[in-house]
Amino acid sequence: MKKLKILIICICFTVLLVSTSACNIKSDSLDSDSYRVDLDFKSLFYYIRLVKGNLVYVTINFKDMRQIEYVTRNINGELITCGANDHFVASKSQSALDYPYLYFYIGENEEENGDYVTSLFRLNLENNAVDRMDNPEGSSSGLTSYFFNGEIVTIKKETDGNLSDIYLYSYNPDSAVWGKHLKCSYDNSTGKGEDYYGICSNDRCLFVWHAVYESRDNVKHFLEVLDEEYNIEKSIEIDADLQDYILTTFISDMQAFGDYVYFRNASNYGYLAHIEGGSLKEVYKNRFFEMAINSDTAQPVFFERSGKSIFIYDDEKEELIEYSLRVKDGYSIQSVLSDNEYIYIVFQSEDRSYCAYLVPRDDLSKANFSCE
Repeated sequence: MKKLKILIICICFTVLLVSTSACNIKSDSLDSDSYRVDLDFKSLFYYIRLVKGNLVYVTINFKDMRQIEYVTRNINGELITCGANDHFVASKSQSALDYPYLYFYIGENEEENGDYVTSLFRLNLENNAVDRMDNPEGSSSGLTSYFFNGEIVTIKKETDGNLSDIYLYSYNPDSAVWGKHLKCSYDNSTGKGEDYYGICSNDRCLFVWHAVYESRDNVKHFLEVLDEEYNIEKSIEIDADLQDYILTTFISDMQAFGDYVYFRNASNYGYLAHIEGGSLKEVYKNRFFEMAINSDTAQPVFFERSGKSIFIYDDEKEELIEYSLRVKDGYSIQSVLSDNEYIYIVFQSEDRSYCAYLVPRDDLSKANFSCE
């Protein structure tokens, strides 16, 4: 595979220079008002997925932060409340898609100061029903969820005193069986042991960021590539440059597609790497370089948070193509989701007002986002 390149496309009114050559300016433009999405941004909490043009998100009652609702805005603009949860504590935007089902974890407690547990929920995108997956252990797992080989996978940690057991925790929807895989342990009293910092998957493999502690100050990091039986088929040592860039804070996002892996930390430093044999090669890195929530697409989308650029991976040319968006002055990109046909873009102004658009991918290069 060729190394991914970055091609910049200019779709604004000014000339953008790349090296010593200027990019071509498109004279045609498209008024995107027909793609405008009107939502109640005051109650919108976070986005889950964009699937076949249908936007799935969560709203919250800011007067009672434990009350949330799951909402779908379908391709026709109709808003459908799919379910509610009155015991909300925590969540993450990662979800596992196995169409028509969407799986995600919610941290909750029955009483305001009661025991905290995480529960796996399933949303049926065809009938908009939400149900809970029963867990006989009643135990807490991580909040991230990924679909791999027919199972929903997350990281689970169990702590007893100074000793923590960490493993991959799976749920098989067909058999309703929960499984534990690739267990490791960490001793907080000695600083020795192993831990998992994050996971992600593509259509072939599961990837795990694996930390091995000889002591608190002597740590080696590996990207483990797992097969369908949760066996390690390749172990890639993560070099110091990537560690220094990402591990300044904890990993908040990991995603994979093809032979590429993306990492982002809690300080919004994003890093895209290409797997070449037994190593990870840097493709692109930058602060506020984020990978969108992508669904069922061979051409995933990235974006520059608080900027005006969107990057789309071209799987045929193996290039990362940058689109500099034409948007009203004072507005910048806040969130992006995509599926195979559409890109959903939220812009935020300097005074924290919002406008959103659901744009067909083919129209992105000529779209004019007026935010009026």
